[in-house]
This record gives sequence, C-alpha cells and structure tokens, in this order.
Amino acid sequence: MASHVSASAYSATSSALYQSTIASTGIQRETFADRLEQTKNWLYNAEENLIMGRSAFDWLFYIAGIIVFLCALVGMSAAFCAIFYWVIDWNDPTLQGPSSILQVPGMGFRPQPDVSSTLIRFIKGDATTYYHYLDHIESYIQYYEYTLKQGDNFKDCIDEHKRRTKELDKVCVFEVEQLGGSCVKQQNYGFDDGQPCILLKLNRDPATRENMGEILIFPEGGFHFKYFPFRNQQGYRSPIAFLRFENPHPGILLMMTCKAYARNIIHDHVERLGQVSFEVLVD
Repeated sequence: MASHVSASAYSATSSALYQSTIASTGIQRETFADRLEQTKNWLYNAEENLIMGRSAFDWLFYIAGIIVFLCALVGMSAAFCAIFYWVIDWNDPTLQGPSSILQVPGMGFRPQPDVSSTLIRFIKGDATTYYHYLDHIESYIQYYEYTLKQGDNFKDCIDEHKRRTKELDKVCVFEVEQLGGSCVKQQNYGFDDGQPCILLKLNRDPATRENMGEILIFPEGGFHFKYFPFRNQQGYRSPIAFLRFENPHPGILLMMTCKAYARNIIHDHVERLGQVSFEVLVD
C-alpha cells in the first residue's frame, strides 16, 4: 500500500512540474488543426511559391531528369533486343547438347494416357480395357492426317533415299499410309487381336527377346534420313513409326526399351536419355 501511494504522489508531482514548465516557457501543445495547416502549407506554400518543398523550376528539372533516364533505359533495352535478334539463328539453337536445356534428342511412345505410367495393359478382346489406348493413338495420328501439307515449305520426298543435303528449309511430307495396313483404325491398331501397335516417335531397338514374339516395324526400316535435320521449318512433323507385336505371350510382362542412335544422341540409362521405356501386358 505504501508503494502504491508513493508512485501516485510521484506521478502527480511530475504532471504538475510539466504543466508549470509549459506555462513558464509559453509553449503550447500542437493540435490536429495545427498539423493539418502545416500539411496544407507543405503541399503549397503561397508565400514562397513552393510545391511540396520545391519550386516549379526544381520540379520541371526533376521530371525532365526522370524522363531522360527512362528514355535511356528504353533505348538500351531496344538496342540489346536489336542485337539479340540480329545474331540469333532462327533455325538452330545456339546452345545444344547435354549442357543445354534441350538436352539430347529423346524418344516417345503412344499410347500413354497416363504420363506417370509406362505400362500398357489390356485384356484381349475386351474393348473396355483398351478403348482409351485407341483414343490416344487416334488423336495423335490425326495430328498427321489433318495437317495442311501444301505450300512452298513442303516437299514430296517419296523418291529420296539418302540424307538430304539441300533444301533443308523445306519439310518432307510424312505420309500416314507408310505406317502399314495392319496398324490402322479399322483394325483398332491390333488391340482386338492381342497384337498391339505401339507408336514410336524416333528410332527403334532391333533386338527381340523371348516371349515377345515377332516384332514388325511400320514403315519398314524405321525412320528415314530425309526427315532430318529439323531446322524449325513451318509445318514440320516428327516422323513416327508403329511397333507391332505379332504374338506376345499372354500374361507375361514385356519390358521394352527403344533407343535412338545418332551422333548427337547420348544414352544414359539412369537419366533415360536417348531412349524410351514402356511395358506391355496382354491378359
């Protein structure tokens, strides 16, 4: 109780001393109206013709400096863009190979409705187990069938039998008919007969293994050199091929690895570079 009384007495004494000091010095406490008036005076001082503490000439000089800086910044950016577009090669990336974001040429296969799975499993004769595979293949084939194949950038390469050395800016028309008569929509790409056709986008592995049965490639021989190199030609479509399993053993999981072979392709089993792997299981 004594401490409480002492603290109260000290507070009262301090307050009285503060009031007496203000009264003796003539200083008055600022009110909200005083601060509002100071703000108005800072925004525009009519006596000194100042706007936010600066004269009109100072503001013009300040704004002109900002405009000059922005113009210089835009000019430098435009110059760098012009140099970039002048030196860039629109056909071949400057950085290529494993050290670039493009990595090495890869492979792909269809059907693959689920990108997280490489297993193709279905029951022979039961369309409900493989209709989604058929839809996936068909949607990809349509990408080739209904593409405009006429124009100055397209070329008929049916008589080409060697690697092209000229007219590399043109696209060799890929004829879907080259994929053979067995791997067609009318036969449900072999799934009805338990002889599935797997679509590959690049080279193949010619080796066969036990339980796989005979494997056919359409078109025969895989991919032709005439479809390469890719130079960003308008309308270009990557060549494709069907891999048909003639007599896969039912109930046996077939693990396939197809590799692409070229001088600029590096194979890495761990990173799955230059190859594609998938599994087929016919029940």
